[in-house]
Amino acid sequence: MPGSIQSIERAAAVLRLLGSTDRPLGLGEIAA
Repeated sequence: MPGSIQSIERAAAVLRLLGSTDRPLGLGEIAA
């Protein structure tokens, strides 16, 4: 299922992007 793999990779990229910032509320904004 390439679609689900793409969504997983996209989520990983978002987490990686947030991890490189100094904004602890980033995850909260994504979850909201």
